[in-house]
Amino acid sequence: RRKARMDGFDDALLVTPSGQVLEGTVWNIGLVCEDAVVWPTGDILDGVTRRLIAQGLSQAGIAQSYETVLLRDISRFEAAFLCNAATPAASISAIDGYGFDADHPVLALIRDAWTRQVLQPL
Repeated sequence: RRKARMDGFDDALLVTPSGQVLEGTVWNIGLVCEDAVVWPTGDILDGVTRRLIAQGLSQAGIAQSYETVLLRDISRFEAAFLCNAATPAASISAIDGYGFDADHPVLALIRDAWTRQVLQPL
């Protein structure tokens, strides 16, 4: 992330040498295609926040899939978001110059899916 910031970017997206999208530096990525959420598969850390959002989406009946996502195909997605404990559903405005809809209606559903999860006592 430090290198990306030094180069003028907000953060870095981790991609395999073959172009498979994995995750961010300290966050999972989700993508929106035709009102469904696509979670990239691969050698990633399956974050708790990602799992809670996925659970909430399932409870709300919102379609999800787990797919191999290639960077060269990123333009098929209408929106993108990152999720981690600090930012559970923050929209991503662009990846490699390709812009996303930061106000896509599914992003609000994702945020709702997160906030509707029952808090667990520590």
